Amino acid sequence: MRCWCAMSKDRDCPAECKVGAYATMSPSDQKARRKRLAEELYRNGMSIEQIAAELSVSHQTIGRDLEEFVHDGQTQPRTSKRGRKSEGRPKGSKSKRESRRGEIPAPITKQAREIVRPLITSHQAVNRKDLKKEHGISENVFQLATAMEEARQETLEEKTALDPGILSKTAQEKLEIAIRQYKRKLDAEFEIRTREDVQRWLNEVSLPQYTKQLAKLERSITSRKGVMDRITYRKILSCLHPDRVTDPILKKRYEEAFRLFTELEKRVLDEKESPTTFRKMPRTYEELMAMKAKVKAERRAKRTAMMRR
Repeated sequence: MRCWCAMSKDRDCPAECKVGAYATMSPSDQKARRKRLAEELYRNGMSIEQIAAELSVSHQTIGRDLEEFVHDGQTQPRTSKRGRKSEGRPKGSKSKRESRRGEIPAPITKQAREIVRPLITSHQAVNRKDLKKEHGISENVFQLATAMEEARQETLEEKTALDPGILSKTAQEKLEIAIRQYKRKLDAEFEIRTREDVQRWLNEVSLPQYTKQLAKLERSITSRKGVMDRITYRKILSCLHPDRVTDPILKKRYEEAFRLFTELEKRVLDEKESPTTFRKMPRTYEELMAMKAKVKAERRAKRTAMMRR
């Protein structure tokens, strides 16, 4: 494992690595430790994205953790409570300038945040290189400012989320009415889209295929060849008529034979001897709807005529 403590040295992460220890902590301990560790990593020169990757959190979370650190300055506390001149910093400790190395002055961060805020609010991309050329502020500052503003925007969106429970009873009723109206609007739009899809499917797929199969069937019917002429057919049919016999048993058998032979007319006669009448079938959605309306009107007229009798 390699992390921030080994960034500038060609060696592996030591056993006392703070990031390594952080990875073995429980979630509650990680949450309590994360802010201080993020400040320390940022002070050592790591970027927001690098810290977020090391600590396995989002860069917005690291931006929130570093917000107070950047604004407050986080200088090292004085070792002397009396502030005497003779009590300087201990030997080997860092100077004030060295202790603040890696930190960004609050005014610069504030300025950068004001620059990127309109971009974040309008969900536009933040180009740190272009902003650096335009305003003379480093990319790292804009990176931190972007993370802070994104975290701020998320917080505002969470706070402004509408909770019906905070509304008055009248406002809740109005909200429910608006929701119902919007649902009806969505249902109507869905019905229109569905009808359009069905119409397109009928015109482009179903009806053309149906017309093709129907044309094939009509060709097979009109090209049929019979086995007898119509005169022969009528002679045989007349011999099978049930009125020719009086015996009840034979009469029943003749009736059945007469019916069966009548049904064989299209099989034994050709198209010329027994023409077939084909019903015009719809070829488009409009023709289908027109035929449907015509059938409904005919049925309605038939029912009305029967009721008048």
